[in-house]
Formats: sequence, C-alpha cells, structure tokens
Amino acid sequence: MIIRVTDQNGNTATIDNKGQVNGAVKIEGSNPLAAHLDRMLNHRLQLTFAGQVEQIEDRFLLEQDGLYYLYKASDVYLKEHFIAVECPLFGYEVEILKE
Repeated sequence: MIIRVTDQNGNTATIDNKGQVNGAVKIEGSNPLAAHLDRMLNHRLQLTFAGQVEQIEDRFLLEQDGLYYLYKASDVYLKEHFIAVECPLFGYEVEILKE
C-alpha cells in the first residue's frame, strides 16, 4: 500500500509498506513530517508489558520467538488505525495512492 500524507503546512510524505525492511515502512518526504511519521510507524514496535498484548487486537500483532510486536506495516493497521485514528489527531490529510 502506498499512502500520501499531508500536514497542515502543506508538507507531504509518502509511506510505502510494500517496501518495508524488517517491519519498518519506507517513508520519503518533507521534514519534519517524514520524521514524525517515522517515529509513529517505525519505533516502539515491541510490546514489553503483558497487559499491552491483551489490550490489542490479534490482527495487529506479530509474535516472534515469544515476543510480541505491533505490526504497524500491515495494510490492516495502516487502514484501520493509522489512517482512521492517528492521522486525524494531528490534522493530517491522507490519500491512498495504491492498495
């Protein structure tokens, strides 16, 4: 999926989850928007507290060697959480360029 995000200042960034590397989406564009999106999507992926896992829907999780990670690079996460919940909090406009 390729997504274009525009902030209130007109800065744009493109997110490409098909070009991901080790679960990190590829982000290109204007700073500080691109840097902020990178922090939102590519950091704090490992869930460190047992209570965190219970509060998150299974379809957003990835289990690897007994550790749980929030799989933010998935189409489901991007559509149902990032676009629907996080982007409106920051006033970002989102356009899906390719599904």
